[in-house]
Amino acid sequence: MMDHEISQQFVEFGARFDRMEARLDRVEIRLDQVEARLDRMEARLDRVEARLDQMDARIDTLALACQNEFTAIRQEMRTFEERMAAKIDLIMDILQEVVLELRDHKARIEVLEKAIITRP
Repeated sequence: MMDHEISQQFVEFGARFDRMEARLDRVEIRLDQVEARLDRMEARLDRVEARLDQMDARIDTLALACQNEFTAIRQEMRTFEERMAAKIDLIMDILQEVVLELRDHKARIEVLEKAIITRP
């Protein structure tokens, strides 16, 4: 009877071992699937990183272009301000001359008015 029980236990162990081996085979298949998916994800990540590098380079190019444009506009504004300042100075000089001439004319008119009033 003992031999029968021992042989029965061996059969049970064999069956358990077969189930565990089948389960291990399924786990290995699943692991292969996961590794394949991971490889696809890594390839996708590499493409995304390459695209990000391209976009970063483009942003750097645009930033440099904007900086150059800003510098050019700033220089144009300085030149414009200088020209306007020179024109304003000229206009102020002309206005001062006009004011002096108006004062001179006013003084002449006052002299003429006094001469007309005091005329016999």
